[in-house]
Amino acid sequence: MPEPNPEQSSSLFSLLIYSFLDPTIFRAYRIPHLSHDLLPPLADYDYAKNLSKSSFPVCFLPSRMLHVSMNKIRSILTRSSPKGKGIFSLV
Repeated sequence: MPEPNPEQSSSLFSLLIYSFLDPTIFRAYRIPHLSHDLLPPLADYDYAKNLSKSSFPVCFLPSRMLHVSMNKIRSILTRSSPKGKGIFSLV
């Protein structure tokens, strides 16, 4: 089983004062360059797969849902103004 990220297994107090980073900071102080092997593992919620799902929810909608939402936006933007002209009308 892979080692979990220290942030995921630390206590609330440790999260508040960032003491879960102490081993990494002390190791970086002692040597001039930290290699990739010496860094803690990436947290589960920081993987690109999970971040892309939370950052780009519109991209993962079914195409029919996307068209429905675009039609709704178009209807709002072309709604007639008090003068009887829509936002996109040039006259």
